[in-house]
Amino acid sequence: MSAAAGRTLVEMVPIYTEAMEIRHYSPHTIETQRMLLRWFVQFCAEREIHHLHAVTRELVERYQRHLYLLRVKIGSPSRHGSSAGACVLAISNTRQRA
Repeated sequence: MSAAAGRTLVEMVPIYTEAMEIRHYSPHTIETQRMLLRWFVQFCAEREIHHLHAVTRELVERYQRHLYLLRVKIGSPSRHGSSAGACVLAISNTRQRA
């Protein structure tokens, strides 16, 4: 297990956003990704998932379905489902590289 895999999801958010800063992402993009990750971390916490090693593709797909159903329920077209999924997959891939 890598060092990153043992970290909590909350600990990984600033690590991921700092990596974005180093790569010169715009402040707006970083803030959007931070917000999307906070939503995902909350989703995970509600399911007693707190560590990066517990994040699976199945969990991310469940989260994407959750966002889709939420959008359908409130009638709000939003692209955040795909953005959030991509963001979560990116942070999940971070655990493999660290």
